[in-house]
Amino acid sequence: MAATVQFTYDYAIPTVTSTLLHPLVYARTMMMLGYEPEPPVLRPVLYTLIDKNYRRLVYPNIFSYLSRLREDVGLFRLFTTGLPASIFGAYIKSHTTEHIMETSKLTAARVAGVAVSYPFQVIMIRQMAEFLGSDGSYSNLLLAIPRMIKQEGILSLFNGLIPRLMGEIVTVWLISCFVYVLNQSLSSFFGTDHLSALRLVYPLSPGLHIPSQLGHSSGSSTHHARDPQTKCKAKTSAS
Repeated sequence: MAATVQFTYDYAIPTVTSTLLHPLVYARTMMMLGYEPEPPVLRPVLYTLIDKNYRRLVYPNIFSYLSRLREDVGLFRLFTTGLPASIFGAYIKSHTTEHIMETSKLTAARVAGVAVSYPFQVIMIRQMAEFLGSDGSYSNLLLAIPRMIKQEGILSLFNGLIPRLMGEIVTVWLISCFVYVLNQSLSSFFGTDHLSALRLVYPLSPGLHIPSQLGHSSGSSTHHARDPQTKCKAKTSAS
């Protein structure tokens, strides 16, 4: 039973979530590649509350992209194009991060996870970009990687890796700073000690290390609290 729950938590739920959200990833990727199925139109914006005649050219939102992509590529391809590469890359990133975190810092683990899984993200984006015009050379995941290495070199699998790594590092440090500030606020607000506040914010940052002395400290306090009673009993017995 425990193994089934662990498998569901580690693999089944992330896979189902990635599959359901994949159309949004597809639409976002096409937007980043410059895919514009519809021209911008004049629409009211926030400033229209001040000037009711004010309008701005606005591009369609992501749901309009999804509707147009469903018509152009079909519902099946909308959910499956680049999906294996996305899931496989996410699994490798998570697996690598989980194992490296045991002996290294969170930043190094995230960087290693992104670096190992990045080629699959490149393949996913190229598979989606084939809609804009290509010979279908990236449709097969197993053949796409050796073809890219042969035609463009192995470094083509890591195009754009440096900005992605910088983004990961900044994200890790921002989260760490947020957890630190939250920890200090909880300590002063609830009147708890530093370690108790760490336990409250631990779900926000799995990379935090909570010293095991917390349990020993509480145990020691209890032991000392019982000492007077023990001494009184000893004196009574002696008398």
